[in-house]
Amino acid sequence: MRSYTFRLPRRGPRFHLRCSLHYTTPFAPSPPPRKTHPAPPPPPKYLHQPVSHLWNWRRHAPPKSIRRDVIILGQLSRYLNDQIGRPPENEELVKAFCGIVEANEGSIIVDDYAYGLLKVYEHVGGLPIESMRKALSVVYRGATENQVLLARAMFSALRGSPEGGTLIDKDIVMIVHMLSRTGNSAEALEVAEEFSGKFEGLESERVVWGKVLEGFSSEGNEEVLLRTWERLEKSKMEMDQKLCTPLIALYCERGELDRAKMWYQKIVESETGPTASAYVEIIKACLSTRNYAWGSEIMDTFLGERERLHMGKEAWDVVFRWHLTLGADLEKVVELLDMMGRRAEEVETLPSPDMTTINDLLRSGMAVAGPNFPFEDFLSIADSRGFNHDRTTFELKLEHKINQDDTGGALGAYEDLKAESIPRGYHGMEVKRLLRHLCSQPTLDKEIIQTIYTDLLDWGVRIGVETLCSLLRTLLEDCSFKEVIHLLTYENLTNYGKSRIIAQMMSYISSSSTSVEAAWDTYQILYQVFPETTVSQRTELMSLFFDLGRSDMGVMVFQHMRLTRKRNPEKYTYRAALLGVAINRDLEALRVVHNALKLDYQFDPDTRLLNSLMTAYVACGMPARAMEIWENIRRTIQGPDHESIAIALDACSRIPEGIHQAQVLWGQLRAAGYQFTARDYAAYVEALGRNEMWDEGWKIAKEMKGEGVEPDVRL
Repeated sequence: MRSYTFRLPRRGPRFHLRCSLHYTTPFAPSPPPRKTHPAPPPPPKYLHQPVSHLWNWRRHAPPKSIRRDVIILGQLSRYLNDQIGRPPENEELVKAFCGIVEANEGSIIVDDYAYGLLKVYEHVGGLPIESMRKALSVVYRGATENQVLLARAMFSALRGSPEGGTLIDKDIVMIVHMLSRTGNSAEALEVAEEFSGKFEGLESERVVWGKVLEGFSSEGNEEVLLRTWERLEKSKMEMDQKLCTPLIALYCERGELDRAKMWYQKIVESETGPTASAYVEIIKACLSTRNYAWGSEIMDTFLGERERLHMGKEAWDVVFRWHLTLGADLEKVVELLDMMGRRAEEVETLPSPDMTTINDLLRSGMAVAGPNFPFEDFLSIADSRGFNHDRTTFELKLEHKINQDDTGGALGAYEDLKAESIPRGYHGMEVKRLLRHLCSQPTLDKEIIQTIYTDLLDWGVRIGVETLCSLLRTLLEDCSFKEVIHLLTYENLTNYGKSRIIAQMMSYISSSSTSVEAAWDTYQILYQVFPETTVSQRTELMSLFFDLGRSDMGVMVFQHMRLTRKRNPEKYTYRAALLGVAINRDLEALRVVHNALKLDYQFDPDTRLLNSLMTAYVACGMPARAMEIWENIRRTIQGPDHESIAIALDACSRIPEGIHQAQVLWGQLRAAGYQFTARDYAAYVEALGRNEMWDEGWKIAKEMKGEGVEPDVRL
């Protein structure tokens, strides 16, 4: 059978791997690789950034009509932030301010421009009233910090203008709308209280107070919300019971349907009737709490108020979700779509059914019924009405096929998706899920996996840590180590992502099904790509190679730690290395570790570490060297412990004529009142037996119980 190599596109920074791959003959661990790493991600973009970059047109150039205006903002920024050059004349700044505002009229100004306009206002001071009002109108629907700061500044300037009657109702509505949406409802309340009773029209005042109540409702501030409502109810202002909607929304969000029903009844009794948003909040709460009895009552009323209510897209989405949850069949859904179409014909501003409606219907059905949802039957509604399937449709179909574990159907949906236009900044969530699905199949179609991954790269999609882990597992199991390098160096990973990948690679190395050669190749990549690998993780890998009988690899991992900045061996690393050396009886490896210990200035060896060193020398056939270390232990402040004594007794028995030294040591300890343990007895008896002194050994063994020590299995 022809071997297959899984090849991924070679993208990203150049990366040089200096390691012996598993097919190299003969196999031997390589010297430490040269560490090269991918370029770091760009620094985060903060809110209070300078705008001097706005006059660089290499990316996203603004319209020609305001290009000159943005350059002027950049010049001001360079002067204010970097003290470069001199600021433009005030007349130029005012003209630039007005030009940018007028160019963005009817839309939301971007954060960079908001920051620049704020700096112009602070530098110049006086600006035309209408330009400041327009600036407020193009920023009040934003939510960034700079947008809020500019809106506050414009409103403050309009309010403090020496011209009488500068503020109009629209200005107050806009600032309250923004403040209540951005978590500043307390400030919005102050503005509403200041201008209460001073509005030109009652409707504007109702809108302002409605926004204030909505803000406190979205923040979950029940106390202030109720206090504000009570104040409005006691005021001379003619109340609109629709202002109860924020209270209904608050209690629906909390799942407190009894209190929501109380406020709902209050609106009904006022004969004004709830708003569509109130109905929507109640129905969503009934869905989440499974209160189908009251929900059905509300739904019937909701659909029956066709003359009064303005049912937007969100309202219809909730209607479809409700009926699908209650098990509505295809005929009922078609009936609701017909109703939606008739209402759109009667009122032009109402939404009519389109492909977006069908997509939302499919999404709701999948959420309710899961893999058992009759996707194709409901999709046929779009065909019968002449709606063209779009990218979202194929994404939903792809998701549904994956849920059904229908790999063939999922690949067919993916081919349809590829035929659609892929927008810039495409998230590719469903495609990444398809990639994970394919990687988890028992039989891998590597060519298809390669193709999908290439498509994601072509679309500029970062595959994320979950998909990366699935793809990495596939590559490792296929021993495609060069492709692993290309994959890891292309993706810019977060610290969390790096920790996930490191854990996955260590799991593969530690697996019993992984060959020693493949484990070594994977470690080499891990060492070169991820210097973040901790000392404990490196120690675990080192011990693994020692356990596999490859002391050469274990020592190389140990040497890599010594060469890695801020990842030098700790005491427990030395102990683990010496234990591994002892298991493999590798004298050359022992010399490497011992020499490293002598040169390590981080700490002084303690008794436990010296015990490990003694054990290693005994295991490597140098008991006399172990006894030299024993003498060093005796001279330390900490002194020997039970393990030290047992090792020393064992070492003595292995030295020619060394049994006499063991007997002397035993007698010295007994005379000093040392409390022997079962391990001490076992070590001494073993030393006597090794020198064929059976009678004395038996005598020592019989003395144990008299000393209050129970014999163990080793004895």
